Amino acid sequence: MIFEFAGLPGCGKSTIWREASLVLKNSGIRVESLRSHSRRSMVERRKTIRFLRKNAERAGLYGVVKFAEQNPDTFMTLLDPDSKDTSHRMWSLELMAQLWFSGLEGHAGMAILLDEGLLHRGMSCLAGHSASNKVDAESFAADLNLDHGLVVVDCPVDLSVERCKLRQGGLPGGFALEGGEADPGKFQRFDSLLNAATQLLSDRGAQLIRLDATRQPDDLGRDLADWIGQLLVSIS
Repeated sequence: MIFEFAGLPGCGKSTIWREASLVLKNSGIRVESLRSHSRRSMVERRKTIRFLRKNAERAGLYGVVKFAEQNPDTFMTLLDPDSKDTSHRMWSLELMAQLWFSGLEGHAGMAILLDEGLLHRGMSCLAGHSASNKVDAESFAADLNLDHGLVVVDCPVDLSVERCKLRQGGLPGGFALEGGEADPGKFQRFDSLLNAATQLLSDRGAQLIRLDATRQPDDLGRDLADWIGQLLVSIS
C-alpha cells in the first residue's frame, strides 16, 4: 500500500518518514520509496511494451499519459497550465509516472512511502492562486482516485516558516516571495486548503492519520509505523 504525506514545508515529513521506515523494517515489514519501486517496474515494462523498448526517454512520458487517461481532472490541476513554476509542474509529472508504473507491480504487504503525494502537490498548486478556496480543495480531493493511506502532518504556520529558515534547503521556491522571504499568504492558503481537503477525505472514510508536528519526530515515527502495520494486517 502507498502511504503519501502532506503538510506544510518544514513540518517534518521527511524526518518522520525516515523514523517510521526504521521501525517498520525492524518489525519485518517491507518498506520502499515510491521512486525505487516505480523504477524497477519501469525497467520491467520496457521489456514488454514494444513502444518503449528502444527509447528509454519515452517511459516517463508513457506513464504520465496513462495516468492522465485514468485521472484527467487530477492531471489538469497538477499540470497547472497557468503557473509559471516549471519546476513544480515537472515535479508533479514525474510523480504521475511513478504512481502509474508502481501500480502495475502491486503493493501487497508492503509499505510504499511517498514524501509528498498527490494531495500535497494538489494543495500546493491551488495555494499558488490567491483566488483558490475551500471548494477548489474539496473538488480536487473528491476527484482523487486513491486507495492510499494518507499521512497529514499538522503544523502551525509560524513554526513551519521558522523551521524553513533554519533548514539547509531553506524555503521551497513556491513558498517564497521574489526577495527570498517567506510568502505568508501562500503558507496560510496551503494550510487552509489542506485542512478542507483532508476533512472531506476523512468524511468519506479515507485511511488517514494526523500527526502533530510539535511532538518529537521519533515518537511520531513510532505512532505512524504502528498505524501502518495495523492497516497492512487489516487489508491482508
